Amino acid sequence: MKTQPGSSPIVLEPLFSVAHPNAIYGVAFSPDGELFASASLDNSARIWRVSDGSLATTLTGHGDGVAFAGFTADGRRIVTASLDRSVRIWNRDGGLVANLSGHQDYLACGTVSARGSWIASGGFDKLVRLWDSQSASAVATLSGSEDSVQCLGFSADAQWLASGGDDATIRIWELETRSLFRKLTGHVGAVEGLAFSPSGGLLASAGADGTLRLWSFSDRESVTPAVEAHAPLVTLDSSAAKLKSVAFSPDGAWLATGGTEGRLEIWQVSDRKPLLARNVHQNTIYAVAFHPDGRRLATASYDRSIHVWNIFASE
Repeated sequence: MKTQPGSSPIVLEPLFSVAHPNAIYGVAFSPDGELFASASLDNSARIWRVSDGSLATTLTGHGDGVAFAGFTADGRRIVTASLDRSVRIWNRDGGLVANLSGHQDYLACGTVSARGSWIASGGFDKLVRLWDSQSASAVATLSGSEDSVQCLGFSADAQWLASGGDDATIRIWELETRSLFRKLTGHVGAVEGLAFSPSGGLLASAGADGTLRLWSFSDRESVTPAVEAHAPLVTLDSSAAKLKSVAFSPDGAWLATGGTEGRLEIWQVSDRKPLLARNVHQNTIYAVAFHPDGRRLATASYDRSIHVWNIFASE
């Protein structure tokens, strides 16, 4: 499945694939790059070795599908969020540390900060809940979303949290004060994926309207806080009918998006140009994740598979 010479500025080379017996909603690499986690509607999360794709352990105990799985910033713990309304914290070897409850409806998403010990979860109860992974305790509840929360993303410095969902709106929350800082409008369908750039200057949003939007976040100190809307820096039309996921590369140079019909796209951030657009799965790509080395990419799909790729610029 390697691109032909000259056919794309990006070479996508398959390394291996792994699978669950049901749809896969999430994928994330550990900070040390040795493992990756997957979340599935089969009610489990699985931990795999990056070296060869072998299974390291399976996390079982959720009473419904798992919508998110990710590693804490220190890499010592794994966090899962489930349709059973719970967030669970696990040791790296698979032992359960804590079962956190509080949501009143299905959880649709979760995220873990790259610094500190923040966990965020969101769902059909229209709430975002903040948790602490070290103390395994509830921190705050953020309310104001007008419909289900479908996606979350922490800034690299762990000062901000973005949430988006079925009300087609993005909310930026200041974590120190637990308050709404800014509301971003413009998508004409659900916001399905969010990612801050590693530098913190950009926020990317992926929508069910088939657009990828980039929002400037470099002026955040000079903008009056609260709920005024802001226009995106740029709106990019995807070749997928709907987008479900988005991720920045570790150096911030590329953006990966996953969408319907198994469509993977890679965008150059500097000039907003598409570098690759291909159908690489049999069904919707619900999650994309770059390896910490920036040279590998994982794509997770409703078709029950995860593909891990070598990814690099063609010569």
